[in-house]
Amino acid sequence: MKIRASVRLVLVAPLITFLVLTGVVASSLLFSSDEETVNALVAEQQTSILDATALRLDRFLEKPHLMNSVILRQIENDPSLVTDFPRMRRFLLGELGVFDTVMAGALGTEARGEFITAARHPGGGYDTAVFLRSESPLYRYYLMNAQGEVGKLLTTAANYDVRTRPWYQTGVAAGKAAWSPVYVFAANTTIGMTSVLPVRLHDRLLGVLQSALSFDFIDSYLNQIVLPGNHRIFLFDASGYLIGTSGGTKTTRKDSSGQLQRVKLQESEDSIVKAASALLTASGKVDQESLRTTREFSVGQARYLLRVRPYTDPQGLAWMIAVADDRQEFAARAERGMEANLVLGALATLLAIALGMFLVGRVTEPLIVLNKGVMALAGGDLSRKITVNGPTEVLELTSSFNTMASKIQELVTGLEDKVRDRTKDLETSLKVNTDLLREIHHRVKNNLQLVSGMLLLQEEAEDNEGLRQAFEEARNRIHSIALVHEVLSESAKLSTVDAAQYLTSLAKTAFSAIAADARGLSLEVRCESFSIDSKTASVTGLIVVELMTNSAKYAFPEKRGVIRIEARPQGSQGFVIIVSDDGKGVPEDFDPAKSDGLGTQLVVAFIKQLNGRYTIGRVKGTHWVMEFPVRETGGS
Repeated sequence: MKIRASVRLVLVAPLITFLVLTGVVASSLLFSSDEETVNALVAEQQTSILDATALRLDRFLEKPHLMNSVILRQIENDPSLVTDFPRMRRFLLGELGVFDTVMAGALGTEARGEFITAARHPGGGYDTAVFLRSESPLYRYYLMNAQGEVGKLLTTAANYDVRTRPWYQTGVAAGKAAWSPVYVFAANTTIGMTSVLPVRLHDRLLGVLQSALSFDFIDSYLNQIVLPGNHRIFLFDASGYLIGTSGGTKTTRKDSSGQLQRVKLQESEDSIVKAASALLTASGKVDQESLRTTREFSVGQARYLLRVRPYTDPQGLAWMIAVADDRQEFAARAERGMEANLVLGALATLLAIALGMFLVGRVTEPLIVLNKGVMALAGGDLSRKITVNGPTEVLELTSSFNTMASKIQELVTGLEDKVRDRTKDLETSLKVNTDLLREIHHRVKNNLQLVSGMLLLQEEAEDNEGLRQAFEEARNRIHSIALVHEVLSESAKLSTVDAAQYLTSLAKTAFSAIAADARGLSLEVRCESFSIDSKTASVTGLIVVELMTNSAKYAFPEKRGVIRIEARPQGSQGFVIIVSDDGKGVPEDFDPAKSDGLGTQLVVAFIKQLNGRYTIGRVKGTHWVMEFPVRETGGS
């Protein structure tokens, strides 16, 4: 018994069912992807933090080099600055006002190992250090005011020579802008590194400029990166030493003798950095595996996700940027987002149901009438007209349907004549194109034969056996290409060819040339009938001829054996070609992809061109089994 249902029921029931199921599925997906959502949120913010940190470091670390370049240009304009230390001190102080993130600027001289600097004092204000042999044999460290006037003497040091300092030696050795190794500054107030730049005039070394960066400055700079959430940013080097952290903890400490020492990750007072160090270092060195994955660790009850990115700059700096984020914070954020999504989803579903029912009611009545008209039209009654009562839109729809039926009647009347004329035009055009393509194949074959003849003449004129052999191989390959075009030009259809007829004809023609001097060789061809387009046919033809040539040339030392060609369709679109022989076979370690032979390289390249794959069998000879996914590519 056939159950009939109204149009309104048919439209409303599936709509409501679909919307309810969509809501249920969406809810389950939201809850089931909680872990992935949290991880995605963390990954997104960590990427933003790492990008922002790297960008700020780029700007921060380029300033010392820019400051050195400015000072060098001033010295080039006024070389007397190298020996006029009071003026140099004031100039360095002025540049500190421009480059606000640089801790100190200094000059060391090559002639006498002297030194002058202007620096920011850790307690505020400025300080200066000077070693000038004409004034004192001591290195002297003073407070200084903003006008460059020297104040209280803070400390002195004997036996000082700037030429022995690590930063100076780095500048001399590099011969260009570079970073010094990390070292304790001469006043033992901080640890850092310096941007160095040699000063040369007329190829003579006058000294080395330095612009210093204290690790304390790096800490302060990292603390200025304000991003939402509970996270920790820290920098470290390949040896596991801490360079800076946004947590406010020190990256240096004093040993029992009062000397400053660097702090390793596992020695940090920051609990987050210290816990992360277990994932980052192994045997005192940075674990490279930790740089490639997001790792999880705990600090008390809190779970953190850690991500690390290498950082380099043009002057050879190689650091790592690490960011650790509290996972629980992101879990709470994801939960709030899911709750909001569920509420919005429920409201959207209810609104869609109400709107759907309203629209269904508006369209069902005209649909019933139009359905009858469509059925009549489908039955061939093109003259039937539909009349309905209803709103303006319904009347317009009815009028459009009646107009459409009239136009269909007119179109059907003249369509057959147009189809007949168009078919005739297409047949004529196809014949012209086919003749042109056949002529192209024929001319390509003739041109290739001409090139082959020219190579033969060159070969006969050569005395070098290696060149003669190279010319012969080139002629053979050109002959193979010409043979493919000859067979294609003689094909009944040019857009597609029958694989069995094509490969059989090609193999026999090629064999008569390949085995002309080896009458002990024979050919067996077993190909099933299926269609391939001309583009695929030309490439597979080159593969078959090349492999037949290799077999005839290398597989039969006694010039006796069988070469077999097989082809068959595979699946709905693919096909298989097998070229085999019962010769001596290839070595077990033979890898076509790594072969130096041009012929083998061409075969592999042609197979890849058709997105095919191959295997090589070595039982009782050599068996190339090639599988291709598409017989007809849609072009020729």
